[in-house]
Amino acid sequence: MSPARTFMGLASLILFAGCGLALQQASTPENRCGSDADCPGASCDSDRNFCVGTPASSLLIGFSVLPAEDPLGGAPIQSVFAPGPITTTAARDLTLSPRMTVVGEVRFQGQPVLAEVSFSRPSPIPGASALTVATQTLADPSTAPDGELADYSLRVAGGESYEVVVRPTGQATRALPPMRFTVTTPQADLGRADFVYPDALLEPCGEARFEGCSFTGEVYGLGADAALPEDGLLVRAINPETGEVVSSVASSGADPANPDAPGEPGVFTLRIAPGAGSWVLKITGGEERALFPTVIADPALFFPGTARPRVLVPRLRSVHYVGFIESSAGRRLGNASVTFRAVDVFDSATQLLGSFRTTVSSEMVGPDGDVSRAGRFEVDLLPGTYQVAVTPQGDDRLGVLVRELRIMPRPDGSAIMGQVFNVPDRAQVGGLLLTDTGEPMSGVSLSAVARGRVTADPAAAYNRSNDTLTDGLGQFALSLDVGVYDFVAKPPRETHFPWVFRSSFELRATGEVFSEDLRVSAPVPVVGVVRSADGAAMVDARVTAIAVLPDADGRERTVAVGEATTDADGRYELLLPSSLR
Repeated sequence: MSPARTFMGLASLILFAGCGLALQQASTPENRCGSDADCPGASCDSDRNFCVGTPASSLLIGFSVLPAEDPLGGAPIQSVFAPGPITTTAARDLTLSPRMTVVGEVRFQGQPVLAEVSFSRPSPIPGASALTVATQTLADPSTAPDGELADYSLRVAGGESYEVVVRPTGQATRALPPMRFTVTTPQADLGRADFVYPDALLEPCGEARFEGCSFTGEVYGLGADAALPEDGLLVRAINPETGEVVSSVASSGADPANPDAPGEPGVFTLRIAPGAGSWVLKITGGEERALFPTVIADPALFFPGTARPRVLVPRLRSVHYVGFIESSAGRRLGNASVTFRAVDVFDSATQLLGSFRTTVSSEMVGPDGDVSRAGRFEVDLLPGTYQVAVTPQGDDRLGVLVRELRIMPRPDGSAIMGQVFNVPDRAQVGGLLLTDTGEPMSGVSLSAVARGRVTADPAAAYNRSNDTLTDGLGQFALSLDVGVYDFVAKPPRETHFPWVFRSSFELRATGEVFSEDLRVSAPVPVVGVVRSADGAAMVDARVTAIAVLPDADGRERTVAVGEATTDADGRYELLLPSSLR
């Protein structure tokens, strides 16, 4: 990032690009050559008649293939291939793994369970998301191709090991926990995987048993004078390391057999998943108790103990807070999203530390069209120290504001007429997209993809992506929040130029103008044929090149750096950038 040219010169570039006043070039240049003399720093491929390059350093590239359709109908399934080094023009034929259909039942005590069933396996590309296929169980089981009843059906790869998660949905979340299974799919057209909840879930937990059982407790609110039952709070068990839910969800004071009916005050019953391991209780406000902190309670404090452990939760005095949102120029801003997050909601009586989060929007106008209320917001909060994130809407020039705010109740209980939050102007980033020979690339799609990476400025975690087109002189201009971005420019395929990638571009200041020119170099071609497991050419399949890059935290991350579509013979040609700086 550098203040290239001059501040006024770049400001003029942004003005022209934004208003469409720049001179228009006749056409976007194409990568064509007759000899090496036409290819500075590259060579001419006489078969393709365009310049080809060599990577400045080896590229670690994996591949993703998404067929145009599944032979048996339904959504096509993505195939991913492990990365390998690309050092020059290369050939990579891609053969898809065999596909098969898995059917089965999800049952508890012989009855169908409404749930989401997801099959996941790790991606062969380091840093990439797991490969997941999910479906919902049927309310009325149907007859599967094997002649048996089935609650679900989905298409996955054959001969692979999957982690399967069954997550109850709707009212089933009040009766059953998520459960995990391991399934190895057969190399066949059809396979069956039935998932059955054990009856032992109905047995009570005890001193030596903490999973695969029913845990009953009671929630009491501790006030100044006495502890009283608390109804309407949502209780669940979670893994303390991952936050993953490992139980059913209960509402305190509701009848376990009929969650919509009242039960014994303050009492809840959870069914803990087999294999849940260590867990803690997470207690939050339900629909009727929105103004309640998230409280974590460790059951290790209860065992050994009574058959109905009592969990004490705080009764906190709320605060009504009123504030305003304005631009840096003092213009009131309606429809801005204002999010309050606190992790230190503390109750001295119970010694419990909780968290609280809520989001409101600022008003456009008040009741009866009262414009004096524009930009105003009101929110009920619990005492604590908040990170307040303000995200304006509808004006591309306005940036994200993040501030810390301490909220404590007033002795008389009156509302706090809070501060005015002045959101900053976004930074302006402009530049030129040029070929290696200095020709401007007009009409090219260019995106700044927000990474949401934490930096010294907390607002960087909330930065937003933006995109534009280069004008007739190859100029581009973007309004961006502070934070880290990947810049990606995608010249039209017919130009025979590759995508341009600029990694981890960081903006550290708002309201300023920055310059970043991008160069389009000769591509590194990768060609091949995509075939199905039985050898048939895959027509109109989308092939994506995925680069593996080191990240700032020492881990690896993945980015798409090129796309192509297979022809009638299943052939594809990817044009990769020679540099991924």
